[in-house]
Parts: sequence; structure tokens; C-alpha cells
Amino acid sequence: MSGNQNPQHGISQIYARLRQPWMNSGTGWIYNLMAVGLILLAGLINYDARDSQWQEWQANKAVFFADGSPLVSTTDAGYFLSYAQDYQEDRFDFPQSRSWPDNLDEPPEIDGPFDIPLLSVILKHLADTFYQGDLLMAGNAMIPFTAFLTAIAIGVCFWVAGFPAEGAIAGVGAGLSHAYFVRTSIGRIDTDQLILFFIFLILAVILLACRQPDRRRGIFFILLAAGVFHLFHWWYDRPLFLTLIPGVVFASAFMHRVGWKTCLIYTGLFILAINPIDVALSITPVILDGLGRLDLISTSITQSSLSFADPAGTITELSNYSFTAVLNRITGSFWISLTGMVGAGIWMMLYPARGIIFLPFIGLGLMSTFVGQRFAFYAAPMIWFGIGWLVLTLIRALQSQIRHQISSDRISGQLPAIGVGVAVILLLSSFQLTSIERRGLNPVRPSFPSPIIRDFTRLAAIDQGQGGVIASWWDYGYFAHFKTGLPTLHDPGSKGGGRTFLIARGFIDPNPNTLINSVRFLAQEGSDGIDENGQTLAILNKAIDASVQSASLDIPIYITVTGQMASWLRSMATHGLHNPANNTAPSEAALGEYGYFPLRCQQTGERELLCNNQKFNLNDGTVDGQPALSEVVKTENGFVRDAKNYNRPGRYTLLLEKTGENPTQVFIVPHRAWISSFNQLYRLGLHDETRLKLILDHFPAMRVYEVVK
Repeated sequence: MSGNQNPQHGISQIYARLRQPWMNSGTGWIYNLMAVGLILLAGLINYDARDSQWQEWQANKAVFFADGSPLVSTTDAGYFLSYAQDYQEDRFDFPQSRSWPDNLDEPPEIDGPFDIPLLSVILKHLADTFYQGDLLMAGNAMIPFTAFLTAIAIGVCFWVAGFPAEGAIAGVGAGLSHAYFVRTSIGRIDTDQLILFFIFLILAVILLACRQPDRRRGIFFILLAAGVFHLFHWWYDRPLFLTLIPGVVFASAFMHRVGWKTCLIYTGLFILAINPIDVALSITPVILDGLGRLDLISTSITQSSLSFADPAGTITELSNYSFTAVLNRITGSFWISLTGMVGAGIWMMLYPARGIIFLPFIGLGLMSTFVGQRFAFYAAPMIWFGIGWLVLTLIRALQSQIRHQISSDRISGQLPAIGVGVAVILLLSSFQLTSIERRGLNPVRPSFPSPIIRDFTRLAAIDQGQGGVIASWWDYGYFAHFKTGLPTLHDPGSKGGGRTFLIARGFIDPNPNTLINSVRFLAQEGSDGIDENGQTLAILNKAIDASVQSASLDIPIYITVTGQMASWLRSMATHGLHNPANNTAPSEAALGEYGYFPLRCQQTGERELLCNNQKFNLNDGTVDGQPALSEVVKTENGFVRDAKNYNRPGRYTLLLEKTGENPTQVFIVPHRAWISSFNQLYRLGLHDETRLKLILDHFPAMRVYEVVK
């Protein structure tokens, strides 16, 4: 028996009196047919926005391609590409190659496609079917299609909620939202591209279930929603949604007044279908993650008695924004976003049974003020729906005043709302794309320049199947493995902790032996070595020295430094200067010492430069007459050709860098950055030949040193 026959409670009666006919969507087959056209238009606009980027990438292959394949615009792309590559070759050794050698003895059990990400499975089949096995081509070419599907799913979901034209506006608005567009642009071979598709498809089926007058049909749709959720969980495996979606099922059933028995049946069946054990196990991680993001518990990474820096502080997409900035990121305008929030809020109050399922996601998006900017796009569909509902409701109200009624069976009665819907879609598309281009975010630039990617390919050839391990910064971890097949010491999924601390400390330490000994220790002992010797930092350092003295290398270790890493030097300092004994972060003044600061200069005398309106005298090392420089160094292709020391330790170095036929670049370099091992290895080519061998020198793109056995 259905609970839909229950009499309306008092609040519903008040809502019924507040709602006017012109607040509702149009009806009739003519309106629905036009709404289909609007939703398809929303999908096609999203498709075209990404396809235009793809065409630009293909037209500028020198920038966006390497080794004949397109590049990527996210460091996580290599994760899915590596699994897809394993699936192609039927070997599944990518997990063993991560955080070498932690997984060497106990590799994860992978028997087939269901044990790897769904995106990787799709990439493999697309590449083999349409792109001669080129996973990068397949991954980039699918992005316009996933954008199309996302807009369609959003439109369909709001259609089920009773407002298809407004749903079309939500679909195009969300797809072109700055917060979402950048995360689903060409090069973003990542799960973000279908997250909203799956979420809104699940919500649509939940709504269908709760609106059924017959419980059996409701159960069918609940089980269908669970099936879609399984696909979503395969696509994007996060505990948050295992906790959140069952709550959405309960809230939707409760607000639809299906009766307590039916409400519990729907919720229980959904949990049973998606696995109650997984749901129960997801609760604690979600709570701990939430408390950590609210700074109510420590998020530092602890190994033994040592506490290492939280990597979230050095990741842009996890940085917090003000409420105003979050709204700007959603629509490109604070006031447009605020208007959308008001519209969405009014609609949810007038239609609470339908609106309740969207409330958690608009809340999650607005929580970006303290959980990180990457969550902002969850709020975009509802905010743009609110704008669409306000605009079309105004049109329907004006039409009602003029005609006193809206005809549902004549085209003339539907044209005003549909026509305005088309206009809104076109206007907001133009506005958002212009806003994104004005910020220089269209097209999105590759995460790694093509010369660096080509050098990783060269490194694989140099290795010649020896199985060497790559020691570099975490951003390269996934993609370096994908291009070389070699294991890495850390990657974006294993950043933080003792590994990151040791590598970061090595790069910023003045003594290159600190870096060499640390990567040797990690390549031999792995995380177990840190855990076993992490009682104090002194014990860990002693274990590192002892390991180097007592053990020989089984495989080559390749210390890889690049020009791109120069911009990550501050991030390295954040981790390398962190005191793990008392969990103390370095000061801002100390972090400010790490970086290369370019100057715009012109020569005004034989030994005199005017840089950024300051006079640099190279004879005495003064800047505007003040003794600021400790030395001036001229380099050519990454090697020192001339230097003058002013015997002023601890100050700045003026670097005049000449590369090939390019104009000389001038940098002011703080002392601590100048003496760092990274600077010695990358910018100056200085190394102890008894400990390191330069095996690849493509300065300024990349230099690779092999640790001498």
C-alpha cells in the first residue's frame, strides 16, 4: 500500500496556498518536446566548449603534444592511464611500482577489470577500438562526450523533479561553471568529468522511486538507483557518498510521505544493495575527514614518533576560499550566484519533497570555504537551476497576467518560457566562457611541458629494462611511471609522510649527500625503514647513514630534476623544513628564502644593470648603492661560466642565465635557495662524480643523475 494517500499536513497546506500556477513548469507534450530540445542544446554547448579546446590542442601540437600523443592537465591522469596500460598489457604491476618498494612483497590482488578504476577500463577499450591503442588520445577525445552526458543527466534529473526547462539551464550553467569547466577541460583525464553525471542520474532515479504510487515500482527504482550507484562507486570510490546517498534516499522518501514502513524499506533495500558493510565502514573516515578539514583534529602525517607536514597546505585545489570567492568560482559573478542561491532556496521551500535531495550537494559546494575549492562545483547545478527558475517563473507570471492562463496544448502558450530559456542558455554560455577566457583558463595548459615528457621517454630508453627507480617530486609520480614503466619513490597519492620529508629535505639541503643517502635509503628500506627507525629524527638519520654504508644498490636510482620543479621549491621547503620531532612548521620568512625571482633588466653600463627600476652594480655587488649581493653568477646551458664573489655571505645571488640562442634571463636568488642541492644539480650542474653520474642533460627541461653504486 502506498503512503502517498496520506492527507497533507499543515506545512504542506501552507505551501500549497503559497504556490501559484505560474510557479510550476509548463506541461503537455508540446512543452515536453521543446524541453527535450533545450536539454539537448545544453549538452551540445558543453560538448562544443570542450571540442573547441581539443581542436586548439590539435592545432598547436608543439605545445600540447609530445611523442605524437596529447598531454594532460592534471597530475592524477597518470594514475588512470597507468592502470589502463596495465590492462592493455595484462600485467597489472602499477601498484607494485608505487612508493617503491613498499608493495614489492605483497602486491595488491588484481584479477581483472573490476579491480581497477572504471575510467581505466573505458580508456583501454576506447583506445584499442578507435585510437590504435593510444590511451592519451582516447582520454582526451572522450572529454567532450562526458561533458555532453553530464549536462543531459542534470537536465533529466530536474525534469523528474518537474522542471525540465530550468534543468536545461542548470545543465549548461553547471557544465560551463568556472569551478567545473576547468576541472573537466581537455587534458583532465580524471574522474571529475562524470561525477555530476552519476550523482544526478542517481538522484533522478531516487526521485522516481519516491514519487511512485505503487510500492513495488518504487522498490524497482530504488534497486535501479543502487545499480547506478555501484557504477558511480566503481568510477569514484569515496566514503562520503556511501554515507551521504543512503541519507538522501531516507530524506526523499520521508518528505514524499510514503509512510514510515515504505520509507524504511526503501532505505534498507538501498543500503543492502550497495553493501551495508561498506556503508558502515565509511562513516568513521567521513567524520575524521570532516573534523580534519575543520581543523578540529590534527591532519599531520605521523610515522612512529615523528609527525610530518600535511600536504594539503601545498596543494592549490585544497586551499580554502572566502565565501565571496567561492560564489565567484561557481558562476563567474558573486551577484549571479547569490541570485541563484535565493532562487534555489525559494524553490526548495515551495517544493521541499523534491528539493531535499539537492540540499546536501549545494551545501557541499558552499563548504568550499573550509574544505577546499575542488568541492565548489557540486553547488553549480542547483545555483544555476535557481536562476533558471526565477527567470522562467517571472515570464510565466507576466504571461499569466496578460492571458490569465497558460495554454499547455498550443505552441503559442509555450513559446515565451521556452524562448526565454533558449536566450538564457545562450547568454549564460557566452558570459561564462568569456569569464573563463578572461582569466586565462581556456584552454587549460598542460600540467607538464612537452620537453619534460619527451625526456621521461628518453629516460626509459636509457634504463634499458634495468628497472631503475625514479626519485623526483611527487607531481611526476603517476605520469613518470606511465611514460617510463619505472617505479617511483612517491606520487600524488602517497604524498606527505616520511618519504616526502626525506626527499624534500634532500632537495633543499646544501649537501647533496643528504639527498643521495635519503633516496638510497628509501629505495632499499621503503616506508618500513622509516617506521622502524622513526623514534627520533636522530635515529632515522643514523639509520640512513648506516644503510648507505652497509648495502649496495640492487637497481639504478635516477634523481630527476626539472625546470618546472623550480616553481615547486617553496613546497619542498614547506615539507623539508618541517620539524617532525615537535610537528612545527617553518616560518613564512624561512619559506620566502626558497624561489627564483625573475627580473626585467637592461644594461645601462659596462658593469651595470637596471632591473625593475633598481640599479645593480656588478663591480661592487650593490643595489641602489646598498650592499645586497653576495655574488653574481653567469651560466651557459646550466653550467657556470663566470662568477664574482663579494664576500658577503647569507645574502642574494644575481644569476645571469644563458640558454641556447635565447636571451639571457636574470634572477635574484636568496642564499638558502642558491646553496640548495636542487640548485646545484639543476641550475649549475654541480655534482660529486664519485656519487652521481649525469646520464641525461637536456637543460633547461630536465637533468637526470644516476646514483653511483
